[in-house]
Amino acid sequence: MTESRYFAVPDLLDPAQMSYWYRPTSGRNAGQLAPWPPRRSRWGQLLTKDIPFDPVLDPKRYRHFVCGQVAAINIAKGQVDVIVGRDPDTAAARFAALTIRCCRCGKQLSDARSKIHGVGPECRSGMSADLLGLLADAVRAAHGEYARTQEGHHA
Repeated sequence: MTESRYFAVPDLLDPAQMSYWYRPTSGRNAGQLAPWPPRRSRWGQLLTKDIPFDPVLDPKRYRHFVCGQVAAINIAKGQVDVIVGRDPDTAAARFAALTIRCCRCGKQLSDARSKIHGVGPECRSGMSADLLGLLADAVRAAHGEYARTQEGHHA
């Protein structure tokens, strides 16, 4: 519907959090989901500092641990792609609602109308009133969804 490139879905490795994704339009990963912001490596690669160091851990077990972590990340990335593909508009609206950024270009949203629709003025130009209404409904639903999850954490 919106040709969105930015998405938010519940984090499959830590369900209490959200994970943020985008589809780059250029480069070697063009069209593939990648972690957002691009500098974030939590899902992109396993960092040495993220691996618990155990000086008595046998090197084969250590390699097995690292391979298991990489496999879990790759499986989760595939699942995120399925979730976004199933309902890209909801994932895009969730991104806009939670990050206050345009779900098409990723720029910060500043004016009230942009925040309501989840799309900035440049990306919104030429969109039909019906489409803008659907976007506003999706953003409103994402805000409600987030509020309900927060109530559950504080109960």
